[in-house]
Amino acid sequence: MAPYDLLLLAFFRQMPLPLLPIGPLKVALALAYFGSRSRRKTEEQCAFDSIPPDWREELSADFNWAEAQAALELRNDPAHVRQMRANLKRLPDLEQATREHLDARVHGVLTTLNRARLPVEDTGAMADLKAAMAFGGPPAQSRAAWMYASLCHAEQLAVRQETSGAERFDALMALEGSELMHSRGLVLEDLEAMYLTASEGKLRHFELRSPREARMAGGMLVEWNSIRQAVGPGSRPAQLARDALHSLWSICSHTGEGGEGRRAFTARTTAARSAPLGKD
Repeated sequence: MAPYDLLLLAFFRQMPLPLLPIGPLKVALALAYFGSRSRRKTEEQCAFDSIPPDWREELSADFNWAEAQAALELRNDPAHVRQMRANLKRLPDLEQATREHLDARVHGVLTTLNRARLPVEDTGAMADLKAAMAFGGPPAQSRAAWMYASLCHAEQLAVRQETSGAERFDALMALEGSELMHSRGLVLEDLEAMYLTASEGKLRHFELRSPREARMAGGMLVEWNSIRQAVGPGSRPAQLARDALHSLWSICSHTGEGGEGRRAFTARTTAARSAPLGKD
């Protein structure tokens, strides 16, 4: 195991901080966060650049970036994307839909969730979001989708402040030992809350066992160290995600049934993007 991975794993397995070298630990946290963040930003930029320039000019920047993020999620096909696809297929008018058409509908849902704010006035998009979440359906089929949506919606509800990578790095290096310990506790609480939700309440304790999980937790800690500057005193990441999920559920409960389909969605937002993507 690489030394920095070993440090992170020991830290998140709750080894007392005096037994860990705090300088190298901060470097390990920085590598976990900035390494994955840099790769993600590069992927997002490539996806954004693949959108034809004339299309990009017709829509807002936040919509274009949301579409780029949605394209990446679809390409990776994680659990939350598969669950959204399955939930949409449960709609009567989509029972016989092709994979291509279902993916187009999921793409619209992911775009909606990655906008700067939730477009509640867009009734078609919100109806598809409601169907993809399946809040009234079997929880086992939607937990990953719920968690992904809660994280996206938490960002939509948050106060947005621009920070540079240098500022985030400096903020990490300025953390005292007690602040590192406190942030570690909040990250572990957040992971356990997600684990509890994903297991439908059956499993309550999440124990980090691999370098990959430790790097994920390290990235979460550095991200929270930036976010905490823009949220109220005493805020906790687990509670923010839970509040966002409740907010999303409340909004969807007042949203109509059905959806308009990707063709109608693209035609309504811009005529230039009316290429056929399957029957609605």
